[in-house]
Amino acid sequence: MSSVGASPRLVAAAWCALVLASASATWAAPVLQPGQDATLRDALATGGDSLGAGWRIEGFSVEGDRVELRLVGADARAATATIRGASGAAGAVETPLGWAEVPAELPAEAAEALLARLRAAPRPLRWRDDGGPGAPAEASAPALDPARAAAAQAEVSARLAGRLGLGPAAPPPALDPAVNAALDALTRGDAPAARTQLEALVRAALDSPTGELSPGALSVWLAAGGQPGLPPHALAERFPDEPRVAALMSAALRDDAAYDAAAAWVAHGLAAPLDDALLVREARALGLTVADPPAHALPAPPLPPGPPAWPWQLAGLALALALAATALVHRSVEAGLALLAAILAALAAIPPPSARSFPQLPPTLLAPVAAGPCHSGPARREGATLRVHATCPAGPLELVVRPTALAAPAEAANQRATAAH
Repeated sequence: MSSVGASPRLVAAAWCALVLASASATWAAPVLQPGQDATLRDALATGGDSLGAGWRIEGFSVEGDRVELRLVGADARAATATIRGASGAAGAVETPLGWAEVPAELPAEAAEALLARLRAAPRPLRWRDDGGPGAPAEASAPALDPARAAAAQAEVSARLAGRLGLGPAAPPPALDPAVNAALDALTRGDAPAARTQLEALVRAALDSPTGELSPGALSVWLAAGGQPGLPPHALAERFPDEPRVAALMSAALRDDAAYDAAAAWVAHGLAAPLDDALLVREARALGLTVADPPAHALPAPPLPPGPPAWPWQLAGLALALALAATALVHRSVEAGLALLAAILAALAAIPPPSARSFPQLPPTLLAPVAAGPCHSGPARREGATLRVHATCPAGPLELVVRPTALAAPAEAANQRATAAH
Protein backbone atom coordinates (compact mmCIF):
# COMPACT_ATOMS: atom_id res chain seq x y z
CA MET A 1 0.00 0.00 0.00
CA SER A 2 1.33 3.39 -0.85
CA SER A 3 2.03 5.98 1.78
CA VAL A 4 -0.73 8.35 2.81
CA GLY A 5 -0.13 12.01 2.17
CA ALA A 6 -1.82 14.93 3.86
CA SER A 7 -1.85 18.50 2.73
CA PRO A 8 -2.25 21.47 5.06
CA ARG A 9 -5.67 21.99 3.46
CA LEU A 10 -6.74 18.51 4.57
CA VAL A 11 -5.64 19.09 8.16
CA ALA A 12 -7.28 22.51 8.17
CA ALA A 13 -10.48 20.98 6.85
CA ALA A 14 -10.43 18.39 9.62
CA TRP A 15 -9.99 21.10 12.24
CA CYS A 16 -12.80 23.17 10.74
CA ALA A 17 -15.19 20.25 10.92
CA LEU A 18 -14.14 19.47 14.48
CA VAL A 19 -14.62 23.05 15.57
CA LEU A 20 -18.09 23.16 14.02
CA ALA A 21 -19.08 19.91 15.70
CA SER A 22 -17.65 20.88 19.09
CA ALA A 23 -19.28 24.30 18.96
CA SER A 24 -22.76 22.96 18.20
CA ALA A 25 -23.78 23.51 21.82
CA THR A 26 -23.87 27.27 21.20
CA TRP A 27 -25.80 27.39 17.92
CA ALA A 28 -28.97 29.45 17.94
CA ALA A 29 -31.33 26.68 16.77
CA PRO A 30 -32.01 23.52 18.84
CA VAL A 31 -29.28 20.99 18.22
CA LEU A 32 -29.35 17.24 18.42
CA GLN A 33 -27.65 15.76 21.46
CA PRO A 34 -24.85 13.35 20.45
CA GLY A 35 -24.98 9.57 20.54
CA GLN A 36 -28.48 9.02 19.11
CA ASP A 37 -27.62 7.27 15.85
CA ALA A 38 -29.19 4.00 17.03
CA THR A 39 -32.50 5.80 17.68
CA LEU A 40 -32.50 7.13 14.13
CA ARG A 41 -31.54 3.77 12.63
CA ASP A 42 -34.28 1.96 14.57
CA ALA A 43 -36.92 4.45 13.44
CA LEU A 44 -35.90 4.42 9.78
CA ALA A 45 -35.35 0.66 9.55
CA THR A 46 -38.96 -0.22 10.45
CA GLY A 47 -40.57 -1.61 7.32
CA GLY A 48 -37.36 -1.65 5.28
CA ASP A 49 -35.95 1.02 2.97
CA SER A 50 -38.89 1.26 0.56
CA LEU A 51 -41.42 4.07 0.89
CA GLY A 52 -43.54 3.07 -2.10
CA ALA A 53 -44.02 4.79 -5.45
CA GLY A 54 -40.46 3.76 -6.34
CA TRP A 55 -38.85 5.79 -3.56
CA ARG A 56 -36.60 4.54 -0.78
CA ILE A 57 -34.51 5.83 2.12
CA GLU A 58 -30.82 5.70 1.18
CA GLY A 59 -29.40 6.94 4.49
CA PHE A 60 -29.14 9.90 6.82
CA SER A 61 -26.59 12.35 8.18
CA VAL A 62 -26.57 14.49 11.31
CA GLU A 63 -25.77 18.14 10.71
CA GLY A 64 -25.94 19.62 14.22
CA ASP A 65 -29.27 21.47 14.09
CA ARG A 66 -30.99 18.96 11.78
CA VAL A 67 -31.09 15.43 10.47
CA GLU A 68 -31.09 15.04 6.68
CA LEU A 69 -32.72 11.94 5.18
CA ARG A 70 -31.48 11.05 1.71
CA LEU A 71 -34.28 9.77 -0.52
CA VAL A 72 -33.84 8.20 -3.96
CA GLY A 73 -36.54 7.50 -6.57
CA ALA A 74 -36.74 4.71 -9.13
CA ASP A 75 -35.53 7.05 -11.90
CA ALA A 76 -32.44 7.99 -9.82
CA ARG A 77 -34.02 11.27 -8.72
CA ALA A 78 -32.78 12.40 -5.31
CA ALA A 79 -34.48 14.44 -2.60
CA THR A 80 -33.79 15.38 1.01
CA ALA A 81 -36.22 15.32 3.92
CA THR A 82 -35.21 17.28 7.02
CA ILE A 83 -35.93 16.78 10.73
CA ARG A 84 -35.39 19.75 13.06
CA GLY A 85 -35.77 20.32 16.76
CA ALA A 86 -38.27 23.13 16.25
CA SER A 87 -40.89 24.03 13.67
CA GLY A 88 -39.17 25.79 10.81
CA ALA A 89 -40.58 25.86 7.28
CA ALA A 90 -44.29 26.04 6.69
CA GLY A 91 -45.87 22.60 6.47
CA ALA A 92 -43.47 20.94 8.89
CA VAL A 93 -45.07 17.98 10.67
CA GLU A 94 -44.38 17.18 14.31
CA THR A 95 -43.15 13.62 15.03
CA PRO A 96 -41.41 11.98 18.02
CA LEU A 97 -38.10 12.55 16.25
CA GLY A 98 -38.73 16.26 15.65
CA TRP A 99 -40.39 18.50 13.04
CA ALA A 100 -40.26 16.78 9.66
CA GLU A 101 -40.06 18.77 6.41
CA VAL A 102 -41.02 16.57 3.44
CA PRO A 103 -39.70 17.62 0.01
CA ALA A 104 -42.35 18.71 -2.48
CA GLU A 105 -41.07 16.36 -5.20
CA LEU A 106 -41.87 13.30 -3.09
CA PRO A 107 -45.11 11.57 -4.28
CA ALA A 108 -48.02 11.60 -1.84
CA GLU A 109 -47.82 7.85 -1.23
CA ALA A 110 -44.12 7.99 -0.36
CA ALA A 111 -44.58 11.15 1.74
CA GLU A 112 -47.33 9.51 3.82
CA ALA A 113 -45.21 6.37 4.28
CA LEU A 114 -42.25 8.47 5.44
CA LEU A 115 -44.32 10.47 7.93
CA ALA A 116 -45.99 7.30 9.23
CA ARG A 117 -42.57 5.79 9.86
CA LEU A 118 -41.36 8.91 11.70
CA ARG A 119 -44.55 9.07 13.80
CA ALA A 120 -44.10 5.41 14.80
CA ALA A 121 -40.52 5.93 16.05
CA PRO A 122 -40.04 3.72 19.13
CA ARG A 123 -37.98 6.40 20.92
CA PRO A 124 -37.88 10.20 20.57
CA LEU A 125 -34.79 12.17 19.67
CA ARG A 126 -33.35 14.46 22.33
CA TRP A 127 -32.80 18.04 21.20
CA ARG A 128 -30.99 20.72 23.19
CA ASP A 129 -32.57 24.17 22.99
CA ASP A 130 -29.82 26.76 22.68
CA GLY A 131 -31.90 29.84 21.98
CA GLY A 132 -34.58 31.08 19.62
CA PRO A 133 -34.28 32.14 15.99
CA GLY A 134 -32.88 35.53 16.96
CA ALA A 135 -30.30 34.32 19.45
CA PRO A 136 -26.72 35.20 18.53
CA ALA A 137 -24.35 32.41 17.65
CA GLU A 138 -21.39 32.25 20.01
CA ALA A 139 -19.43 29.42 18.44
CA SER A 140 -15.70 29.81 18.71
CA ALA A 141 -12.74 27.56 18.18
CA PRO A 142 -11.38 25.79 21.27
CA ALA A 143 -8.00 26.84 22.56
CA LEU A 144 -5.24 24.83 20.90
CA ASP A 145 -2.09 23.61 22.59
CA PRO A 146 0.62 22.98 19.94
CA ALA A 147 3.02 21.55 22.54
CA ARG A 148 0.46 18.94 23.59
CA ALA A 149 -0.21 18.04 19.95
CA ALA A 150 3.51 17.63 19.22
CA ALA A 151 3.97 15.45 22.31
CA ALA A 152 1.05 13.21 21.36
CA GLN A 153 2.35 12.82 17.81
CA ALA A 154 5.82 11.94 19.09
CA GLU A 155 4.36 9.36 21.49
CA VAL A 156 2.40 7.58 18.75
CA SER A 157 5.37 7.76 16.34
CA ALA A 158 7.68 6.15 18.93
CA ARG A 159 5.10 3.47 19.67
CA LEU A 160 4.75 2.59 15.99
CA ALA A 161 8.53 2.56 15.48
CA GLY A 162 8.94 0.07 18.32
CA ARG A 163 6.26 -2.23 16.94
CA LEU A 164 7.81 -2.11 13.48
CA GLY A 165 11.22 -3.02 14.86
CA LEU A 166 12.64 0.41 14.05
CA GLY A 167 13.17 1.56 17.63
CA PRO A 168 12.94 0.50 21.28
CA ALA A 169 9.70 -1.11 22.42
CA ALA A 170 7.21 1.21 24.07
CA PRO A 171 6.59 0.74 27.82
CA PRO A 172 3.29 -0.79 28.98
CA PRO A 173 0.45 1.73 28.64
CA ALA A 174 -1.19 3.50 31.57
CA LEU A 175 -4.69 2.00 31.64
CA ASP A 176 -7.73 2.40 33.87
CA PRO A 177 -7.12 0.44 37.12
CA ALA A 178 -9.94 -2.04 36.39
CA VAL A 179 -8.61 -2.66 32.87
CA ASN A 180 -5.05 -2.99 34.14
CA ALA A 181 -6.10 -5.55 36.76
CA ALA A 182 -7.92 -7.59 34.13
CA LEU A 183 -4.91 -7.40 31.80
CA ASP A 184 -2.63 -8.64 34.59
CA ALA A 185 -4.93 -11.61 35.15
CA LEU A 186 -5.04 -12.34 31.42
CA THR A 187 -1.26 -12.27 30.98
CA ARG A 188 -0.95 -14.63 33.99
CA GLY A 189 -3.10 -17.08 32.08
CA ASP A 190 -6.31 -16.55 34.07
CA ALA A 191 -8.67 -15.59 31.24
CA PRO A 192 -11.90 -16.38 33.18
CA ALA A 193 -10.92 -13.98 35.97
CA ALA A 194 -10.04 -11.25 33.46
CA ARG A 195 -13.32 -11.71 31.65
CA THR A 196 -15.33 -11.67 34.89
CA GLN A 197 -13.72 -8.44 36.07
CA LEU A 198 -14.84 -6.57 32.94
CA GLU A 199 -18.05 -8.43 32.09
CA ALA A 200 -20.56 -6.05 33.68
CA LEU A 201 -18.72 -2.95 32.44
CA VAL A 202 -18.46 -4.13 28.83
CA ARG A 203 -21.97 -5.58 28.69
CA ALA A 204 -23.48 -2.29 29.87
CA ALA A 205 -21.61 -0.40 27.15
CA LEU A 206 -22.54 -2.87 24.41
CA ASP A 207 -26.22 -2.88 25.41
CA SER A 208 -26.43 0.91 25.26
CA PRO A 209 -26.18 2.60 21.84
CA THR A 210 -24.28 5.47 23.49
CA GLY A 211 -22.19 3.37 25.87
CA GLU A 212 -18.47 4.15 26.09
CA LEU A 213 -15.53 2.24 27.51
CA SER A 214 -12.13 3.26 28.78
CA PRO A 215 -9.29 2.48 26.34
CA GLY A 216 -8.33 -1.18 26.21
CA ALA A 217 -11.34 -2.51 28.14
CA LEU A 218 -13.06 -4.08 25.16
CA SER A 219 -9.82 -5.52 23.77
CA VAL A 220 -8.89 -7.18 27.07
CA TRP A 221 -12.40 -8.61 27.45
CA LEU A 222 -12.40 -9.97 23.90
CA ALA A 223 -8.93 -11.47 24.32
CA ALA A 224 -10.16 -13.13 27.54
CA GLY A 225 -12.90 -14.91 25.58
CA GLY A 226 -15.73 -12.39 25.84
CA GLN A 227 -18.51 -12.93 23.30
CA PRO A 228 -19.98 -9.59 22.14
CA GLY A 229 -22.74 -11.06 19.98
CA LEU A 230 -21.84 -8.52 17.27
CA PRO A 231 -19.89 -8.96 14.01
CA PRO A 232 -16.51 -7.22 13.67
CA HIS A 233 -17.97 -4.48 11.44
CA ALA A 234 -20.50 -3.52 14.12
CA LEU A 235 -17.80 -3.40 16.80
CA ALA A 236 -15.57 -1.34 14.51
CA GLU A 237 -18.31 1.22 13.97
CA ARG A 238 -18.44 2.02 17.70
CA PHE A 239 -14.95 1.09 18.96
CA PRO A 240 -12.56 1.53 16.02
CA ASP A 241 -9.56 2.46 18.19
CA GLU A 242 -9.47 -0.87 20.07
CA PRO A 243 -6.53 -3.05 18.90
CA ARG A 244 -8.40 -6.37 19.16
CA VAL A 245 -11.28 -4.92 17.12
CA ALA A 246 -8.75 -3.81 14.47
CA ALA A 247 -7.35 -7.37 14.40
CA LEU A 248 -10.83 -8.87 13.97
CA MET A 249 -11.57 -6.41 11.16
CA SER A 250 -8.31 -7.31 9.43
CA ALA A 251 -9.16 -11.02 9.60
CA ALA A 252 -12.64 -10.40 8.18
CA LEU A 253 -11.26 -8.27 5.33
CA ARG A 254 -8.56 -10.84 4.54
CA ASP A 255 -11.31 -13.43 4.19
CA ASP A 256 -12.86 -11.14 1.57
CA ALA A 257 -9.46 -10.69 -0.16
CA ALA A 258 -9.53 -6.95 0.72
CA TYR A 259 -5.84 -6.94 1.63
CA ASP A 260 -5.16 -3.20 1.43
CA ALA A 261 -8.14 -2.44 3.69
CA ALA A 262 -6.97 -5.15 6.09
CA ALA A 263 -3.48 -3.61 6.17
CA ALA A 264 -4.99 -0.20 6.97
CA TRP A 265 -6.79 -1.69 9.98
CA VAL A 266 -3.60 -3.43 11.16
CA ALA A 267 -1.70 -0.13 10.95
CA HIS A 268 -4.48 1.60 12.87
CA GLY A 269 -4.47 -1.03 15.61
CA LEU A 270 -0.69 -0.99 15.96
CA ALA A 271 -0.87 2.72 16.80
CA ALA A 272 -3.14 2.02 19.81
CA PRO A 273 -1.57 2.09 23.30
CA LEU A 274 -2.20 -1.61 24.01
CA ASP A 275 -0.04 -4.31 22.37
CA ASP A 276 -1.91 -7.22 20.78
CA ALA A 277 -0.29 -10.47 19.60
CA LEU A 278 -3.25 -11.10 17.26
CA LEU A 279 -2.45 -7.87 15.42
CA VAL A 280 1.12 -9.09 14.96
CA ARG A 281 -0.22 -12.34 13.50
CA GLU A 282 -2.50 -10.42 11.15
CA ALA A 283 0.33 -8.13 10.07
CA ARG A 284 2.55 -11.06 9.17
CA ALA A 285 -0.28 -12.81 7.35
CA LEU A 286 -0.46 -9.69 5.15
CA GLY A 287 3.30 -9.67 4.50
CA LEU A 288 3.97 -6.72 6.83
CA THR A 289 7.22 -6.65 8.81
CA VAL A 290 6.58 -6.13 12.52
CA ALA A 291 8.39 -6.89 15.77
CA ASP A 292 7.45 -9.74 18.10
CA PRO A 293 4.80 -8.80 20.68
CA PRO A 294 6.08 -8.03 24.21
CA ALA A 295 5.24 -10.12 27.26
CA HIS A 296 2.48 -7.72 28.34
CA ALA A 297 0.65 -7.94 24.99
CA LEU A 298 -2.83 -9.35 24.64
CA PRO A 299 -2.43 -13.04 23.83
CA ALA A 300 -3.55 -14.33 20.44
CA PRO A 301 -6.04 -17.20 20.37
CA PRO A 302 -4.65 -20.57 19.27
CA LEU A 303 -4.87 -21.30 15.58
CA PRO A 304 -7.64 -23.78 14.73
CA PRO A 305 -6.25 -27.26 14.10
CA GLY A 306 -6.19 -28.33 10.47
CA PRO A 307 -5.41 -31.53 8.64
CA PRO A 308 -1.69 -32.38 8.51
CA ALA A 309 0.05 -31.18 5.36
CA TRP A 310 2.72 -33.88 5.19
CA PRO A 311 0.64 -36.48 3.21
CA TRP A 312 0.07 -33.96 0.43
CA GLN A 313 3.67 -32.82 0.51
CA LEU A 314 4.90 -36.44 0.32
CA ALA A 315 2.54 -37.23 -2.56
CA GLY A 316 3.66 -34.12 -4.44
CA LEU A 317 7.32 -34.96 -3.93
CA ALA A 318 6.77 -38.55 -5.12
CA LEU A 319 4.94 -37.32 -8.23
CA ALA A 320 7.71 -34.81 -9.01
CA LEU A 321 10.43 -37.47 -8.60
CA ALA A 322 8.53 -39.95 -10.80
CA LEU A 323 8.04 -37.37 -13.55
CA ALA A 324 11.67 -36.27 -13.32
CA ALA A 325 12.93 -39.88 -13.49
CA THR A 326 10.69 -40.63 -16.47
CA ALA A 327 11.88 -37.52 -18.29
CA LEU A 328 15.56 -38.37 -17.68
CA VAL A 329 15.50 -42.12 -18.28
CA HIS A 330 13.22 -42.19 -21.28
CA ARG A 331 14.07 -38.69 -22.46
CA SER A 332 10.33 -38.02 -22.53
CA VAL A 333 9.34 -34.51 -23.50
CA GLU A 334 5.80 -35.20 -22.31
CA ALA A 335 7.01 -36.12 -18.81
CA GLY A 336 9.16 -32.99 -18.66
CA LEU A 337 6.22 -30.82 -19.67
CA ALA A 338 4.01 -32.57 -17.10
CA LEU A 339 6.59 -31.84 -14.38
CA LEU A 340 6.73 -28.17 -15.41
CA ALA A 341 2.94 -27.97 -15.39
CA ALA A 342 2.82 -29.52 -11.90
CA ILE A 343 5.35 -26.99 -10.57
CA LEU A 344 3.42 -24.06 -12.06
CA ALA A 345 0.15 -25.39 -10.61
CA ALA A 346 1.76 -25.66 -7.15
CA LEU A 347 3.07 -22.08 -7.33
CA ALA A 348 -0.38 -20.83 -8.37
CA ALA A 349 -2.12 -22.72 -5.57
CA ILE A 350 0.38 -21.80 -2.82
CA PRO A 351 1.94 -18.46 -3.75
CA PRO A 352 4.96 -17.43 -1.70
CA PRO A 353 4.27 -14.67 0.86
CA SER A 354 4.81 -11.24 -0.64
CA ALA A 355 6.08 -8.23 1.28
CA ARG A 356 3.67 -5.32 1.64
CA SER A 357 4.69 -1.76 2.43
CA PHE A 358 3.42 -0.56 5.80
CA PRO A 359 0.59 2.03 5.49
CA GLN A 360 2.05 5.29 6.74
CA LEU A 361 0.27 8.36 8.07
CA PRO A 362 1.91 11.78 8.31
CA PRO A 363 2.66 12.93 11.90
CA THR A 364 -0.19 15.46 11.92
CA LEU A 365 -2.72 12.63 11.52
CA LEU A 366 -1.28 10.35 14.22
CA ALA A 367 -2.94 12.45 16.93
CA PRO A 368 -5.21 14.73 14.86
CA VAL A 369 -7.26 16.34 17.67
CA ALA A 370 -4.72 16.27 20.51
CA ALA A 371 -4.38 20.05 20.58
CA GLY A 372 -8.03 20.66 21.51
CA PRO A 373 -10.58 19.47 24.10
CA CYS A 374 -11.17 16.08 22.41
CA HIS A 375 -9.00 12.97 22.24
CA SER A 376 -8.89 10.18 19.70
CA GLY A 377 -6.80 7.53 18.04
CA PRO A 378 -4.99 8.20 14.77
CA ALA A 379 -6.92 8.96 11.62
CA ARG A 380 -7.96 5.83 9.75
CA ARG A 381 -7.81 5.74 5.97
CA GLU A 382 -10.64 4.18 3.94
CA GLY A 383 -9.68 4.60 0.30
CA ALA A 384 -9.69 8.34 -0.32
CA THR A 385 -11.49 9.08 2.99
CA LEU A 386 -10.03 9.79 6.42
CA ARG A 387 -12.01 9.00 9.57
CA VAL A 388 -11.31 10.07 13.15
CA HIS A 389 -13.33 8.64 16.04
CA ALA A 390 -13.01 11.15 18.89
CA THR A 391 -14.36 11.52 22.42
CA CYS A 392 -15.33 15.07 23.28
CA PRO A 393 -16.84 16.74 26.37
CA ALA A 394 -20.25 16.81 24.63
CA GLY A 395 -20.08 13.14 23.58
CA PRO A 396 -18.59 10.95 20.86
CA LEU A 397 -17.72 12.45 17.49
CA GLU A 398 -16.81 10.87 14.18
CA LEU A 399 -14.98 13.21 11.85
CA VAL A 400 -15.03 12.31 8.16
CA VAL A 401 -12.68 14.10 5.74
CA ARG A 402 -13.17 13.56 2.00
CA PRO A 403 -11.61 15.08 -1.11
CA THR A 404 -13.87 17.68 -2.70
CA ALA A 405 -15.00 15.32 -5.46
CA LEU A 406 -16.22 12.82 -2.83
CA ALA A 407 -17.74 15.26 -0.36
CA ALA A 408 -21.34 14.33 -1.15
CA PRO A 409 -23.75 13.58 1.73
CA ALA A 410 -22.03 11.10 4.01
CA GLU A 411 -22.47 7.40 3.46
CA ALA A 412 -21.78 6.57 7.10
CA ALA A 413 -24.91 6.49 9.24
CA ASN A 414 -23.04 7.63 12.37
CA GLN A 415 -21.49 10.77 10.93
CA ARG A 416 -21.22 13.87 13.07
CA ALA A 417 -19.42 16.24 10.70
CA THR A 418 -18.05 16.25 7.20
CA ALA A 419 -15.17 18.35 5.89
CA ALA A 420 -14.12 18.76 2.27
CA HIS A 421 -10.66 19.77 1.06
